[in-house]
Amino acid sequence: MREVIDPGLCTVCGTCVAVCPYNVLILREENFKRLELHELEVTHDMYESIEELCQQCGYCYYNCPILSFDLEKAEMDEFGSVAEDEIGHIIGAYMAQATDEDILRNAQRGGVATALLKYMLERGMIDAAVGVTTTNRPAWKPKPIVITRPKNLWMMQKAKYTPAATVIGVNSAIHEWNCPRIAVVATPCQIHGL
Repeated sequence: MREVIDPGLCTVCGTCVAVCPYNVLILREENFKRLELHELEVTHDMYESIEELCQQCGYCYYNCPILSFDLEKAEMDEFGSVAEDEIGHIIGAYMAQATDEDILRNAQRGGVATALLKYMLERGMIDAAVGVTTTNRPAWKPKPIVITRPKNLWMMQKAKYTPAATVIGVNSAIHEWNCPRIAVVATPCQIHGL
């Protein structure tokens, strides 16, 4: 609360919820309707119920990407040096577009992510793709989704310009869908959580 939620640093990535072995934490619906809330309005009763069930393991705290992700260490581990500018290390830059007409019809910017996921699912390289879809009621509420069939990939096409708890979808793919090989479409804060 003191280091992430009270200062308004929570990105609603869902990592804390996904790693909690006691299933104590949930993301409140209000997070997706009024982003300025984050978790600032947790009531005394809500906090007490969390405290009752919490075993103080620290998983939520130590896995929070706001607190635990060390970008410089990650760059050193991956590239052997720290990038000198904000863009980071660039291995290559490419421009591409899907060739599948069904993917292109629903694509936002060329359908490359969807085409790659389809390729991997069809060839058995992955068991599931995790991303975000939106609901109709309430409109545009982001929701993590696990997809195991290429024909359903359209459900997570197009960017969702709002926080989404994608890491919870990864937890679901592993524990509920029993999928060990997963591809994830995520934002940097969600990737840091992973």
